Amino acid sequence: MKIYPAIVSISKMVATSPVSAPGDTTDTNTPILGLSDLNYIRQGFVDAQPFITDMINELNSTPLDTLTAVLTAKQKSEIVPFLKFIPQIPLAEGIINDFLPIAPTVLGINEPVAYLLTTLDNGEIRPVGGFQGQVALFSVNGGHFSHISLQDIYQLEYKGSGTNVPYLSESWWNSTGLGYSIRNSGLSPDYPTSAQYTLNELHDQRLCKVPMFLQPNPITDGNGCPVDKGYYNEGNHVPIIDQNTGTVTGYDPHPAKMAGMIAIQTPVIQQLLQLVGPIKVLCPYNVTVTPDKLEYYIHYFQETYQGQKIGKNSCGGGGSDSTKRFTSIVAKTLLDKIKTISKTELISFVGTLLNDLKTRDLQIYFANPDDPNFGPYKNGELFLQKYQATNTVYSGGDDSLLINQANFAGDKLNLYMSMKLVDHITLNGTQATHHLEMDYQYAIPPITVKQSDAFNDPYFGPQPAYKAEVFNLIFNAAYGSDYAEFRRVYVPQDAVFQGGTGLLAGTGGSAGFAGGSLVSTASDVSGRGMFGSFYDYRFDYDANTNKVIWFAPDNIPNPTMDWYVPNAVKGSTYTLMLERQSGVPTSADITISCAATNKVLQHVTQTITTETPITVPNVHC
Repeated sequence: MKIYPAIVSISKMVATSPVSAPGDTTDTNTPILGLSDLNYIRQGFVDAQPFITDMINELNSTPLDTLTAVLTAKQKSEIVPFLKFIPQIPLAEGIINDFLPIAPTVLGINEPVAYLLTTLDNGEIRPVGGFQGQVALFSVNGGHFSHISLQDIYQLEYKGSGTNVPYLSESWWNSTGLGYSIRNSGLSPDYPTSAQYTLNELHDQRLCKVPMFLQPNPITDGNGCPVDKGYYNEGNHVPIIDQNTGTVTGYDPHPAKMAGMIAIQTPVIQQLLQLVGPIKVLCPYNVTVTPDKLEYYIHYFQETYQGQKIGKNSCGGGGSDSTKRFTSIVAKTLLDKIKTISKTELISFVGTLLNDLKTRDLQIYFANPDDPNFGPYKNGELFLQKYQATNTVYSGGDDSLLINQANFAGDKLNLYMSMKLVDHITLNGTQATHHLEMDYQYAIPPITVKQSDAFNDPYFGPQPAYKAEVFNLIFNAAYGSDYAEFRRVYVPQDAVFQGGTGLLAGTGGSAGFAGGSLVSTASDVSGRGMFGSFYDYRFDYDANTNKVIWFAPDNIPNPTMDWYVPNAVKGSTYTLMLERQSGVPTSADITISCAATNKVLQHVTQTITTETPITVPNVHC
């Protein structure tokens, strides 16, 4: 019973958390945790420590079947998950003890706060990890999470879609033609930086007091809002959610104090699906969502005219917001279903989420609620830092390498792309010279063209069959034949660029060699240098084979870059820190050699999922 107060307090919070329920259906305003509860939690673990040690020793020395031999099947189903969780308590205890000092701020115990949740579509890769197509703003009041409903970002943005990015280090985006807005604000691979971009843009976003999709054919003002309803001057107003349908009906009139931002990749949702089992999405979709079909269904119902047409059927309410309707239903159903999972299983799931933080499939930023510019809450960042979960770009003193891609073609070709880094590193004294090949690898399904698939697009006019079929594969809404990417290679700040091959000065109509030079060296990451250039990939129709073909223009090979780092060897040790962009499958083939002897000191081939150091000791080159 020593740990009971702690378990009760934690369970109350878990019961209304974003990963366990859409909120308490009876009251979303009453705090469930106070400063005294934090003391109970802390003291509960201290008092329970001897008993936890005894339980772990008992579990380690006694088979589980023996411990549960006298229990009924129902009793076993209830207690076995808890018994399996007991060995994890010391880890959980350490995390909780470190978390308690920041809890008053991040859990809204001192005062109510809010968080922005975004889903990242890595089929359309962006520097932060993917296109931010769906968002949810939710409040936390004394550990009590408000209702959460994912909204189509296009239903929120009524201005700013054509503006220029206000940050000089991200000015490359202005040439893309996509405009700067919440959905396009994740422009830095450094998550705290991108989160601040997004939170600032959210604040600057004028917000219609009544969602547009609730207003059939409204007369709008100059900001795109119903003229008789008005708007708020900032976007950080927590939505009011209909508890039955999960849809937004309005917004809290008072702007929220923002305490941070959370971004999730599809694998996190897939893990939750594995936890709760398949989800049946009924009318109008009538499909069963499993982890392996999640991405396909999201893109089909969100991006294709056929899928959008299904979403406009009125059953279940709300046919206007059709593009993201399917995802919203999946999210609400998933959250409802997770509510039925035992709290022990949910707490055990924390270990999975910690790993997701390290792989950047889950990214968290804690902001200072009192900072009008949404700067970092330093103690919160130190907590994330301790558990290697800050999702910042590495800026240590070792040699380092990160490739960051930004798809501005507006298609989903990244679903079929992966990156292989082939880096030959030569050590000479303290200097490390790199010859990097960026190997773009594709697994695009073959398309045999059916001429009958040609059709007349309502916006872009008649489309040949091959473009219509590519559209159904990668959902390139403008039917362009080019995949356009701005690629940034992050290196140590003192790295010296020496040249390269296959580097482009632009894409599409302006494609051309950059003469082995760079188009940008303006780094948006403190303590890191950056080499920027473009990449292009195209498709066309081959009448001889009746197939769609994919190719790099002008037979440009996989691009290469050469540079050296003057002080890469520290003492007699060389370390290369490899990083992976969130949402990009990445592998590495690294060869480290000694210039004096031409001897290979280290050869590493592996998949990169998190920060990966490669160390060579006793270097004498």
